[in-house]
Order: sequence, then C-alpha cells, then structure tokens
Amino acid sequence: LDVDLCLMDASAPCNVGEFVSSPRIDNVLSTWAAVDGLAAFAEDEAALAASCDISVAASFDHEEVGSMSATGADSAVLERWLDQVLEALDCKWSQLVSRSFLLSCDCAHGLHPNYVSKHQSEHQPLLGSGIVIKTNSNQRYATTPLLAQMVRAIGEKSEVKVQEFIVRNDCPCGSTIGPLLSAQLGVRT
Repeated sequence: LDVDLCLMDASAPCNVGEFVSSPRIDNVLSTWAAVDGLAAFAEDEAALAASCDISVAASFDHEEVGSMSATGADSAVLERWLDQVLEALDCKWSQLVSRSFLLSCDCAHGLHPNYVSKHQSEHQPLLGSGIVIKTNSNQRYATTPLLAQMVRAIGEKSEVKVQEFIVRNDCPCGSTIGPLLSAQLGVRT
C-alpha cells in the first residue's frame, strides 16, 4: 500500500479592490472558461446544427511541474483519446488536422509596478484591460501569427479588448502546455 499526499491552499477567493485573488486561479479559470464556452455552444441549437466540427476542451494533471506524467500534457493521453473519439465517428485525424487549431489558455501576469523594467514598453499587460495574446520567439508559448489574428478578430467581433505580450529577449519566461500539444498533434496554434 502506498499513499499520494497532495496539499493545496484552501483559502477562499476574495476581492482585492476590483480584482479577484484566489489560489490556483490560473488553471481553474482557464478550465472553467473552456467548459463554459463549450456548454454555451452546445446550448445554441442553430450553431450546433450548422457545425461539422468536433470541439474539445482538455485539461491536464501536473501542468505546474512539467506535465510529464501518464495524465499530463506531455503524455500520449490526448492523442489516444482523440484517436478513440475519431474512430467511433469513423473519421481520421489526417482528415481534420488541416482545419484544426489549438488555443492554449493560461493567465498572463499583469504589469507589476515594482518591476516595470521587466516588460517592453509596448507590451505591458494591464489587469482588467482585456485578454492577452502571449508571444515568444523561442516558442515557450505556442502563438502563431495566424491564430493570434483569429483571436484578435474574435475579440473585435465580440467587443473584447485584446492586449499583446512579448517577453523581452533578455528575460527568461515560463511556458504553457501549448507547445507540447502542438508538437505532439501537429496542429496549428
């Protein structure tokens, strides 16, 4: 018998002025937004009837520690699941990949007033000022010009502000699971 003990902050979310402070908001918020969007799409009978696409929201374990586990993003779990779904639908990935895309959703760090110099002056994400498209020339984020333009167009149509964030070349940055999934699936991001 063995034990897997996981500890986490159990503090309740709270308001700090006009902002929300909450533990795990990064992954929880992104997952909630994806599932909420899919649920809204599924309730729109006209949109659903007109669609010939397969919409998927995927969340993974161990994202904050590198995603390398049997259920992490750096595993074969999503590809295997997609293969099973497509087989049940009598469809092949090669038929869908060219019109598929992947949005890797994450929370962006807002500009910190004590570390303004860590941001390029043209790329300073502000809290409450819209969604953020994150770009990195080393592909630490999986943003391509095509998908970034699609997000901008959707934002414009939906009247949602869009901000741009590009990491300074002399500053290291984190990553998202987008590059892992894009490389494994061969899908545009």
